[in-house]
Amino acid sequence: MIELVEKVIETTFSHLDMRPTPLDVTFVSKGEIRALNKRHRGISKATDVLSFPLEEELHLGDVVICIEIATAQAKEYGHSLEREIAFLTLHGILHLLGYDHDAMEPLYEPILTKAGYTRD
Repeated sequence: MIELVEKVIETTFSHLDMRPTPLDVTFVSKGEIRALNKRHRGISKATDVLSFPLEEELHLGDVVICIEIATAQAKEYGHSLEREIAFLTLHGILHLLGYDHDAMEPLYEPILTKAGYTRD
């Protein structure tokens, strides 16, 4: 998974013509992501990905992905777990960069295709 995450990070910054900035990506269980969601957003529900931006020049922030939900979503959407993890990583990075969901939509496929994670 490390290579996959690194590829998505590199491709995202390249596609957006931005200087790469360090960030962390962590994989957690449903219980852990539910606790984080409750603590930081007041929502006592597990979710697939959370982003925690930092207001530091040297570190963009943290992306937290629930591997259990990612696995279920990959099966539900009919594509590989790798493609789902790539999508969630990209989604989290775009949130860290300040994009809202509408602005993210046109970026998903070009970036994921460049990174090699097309829909199966």
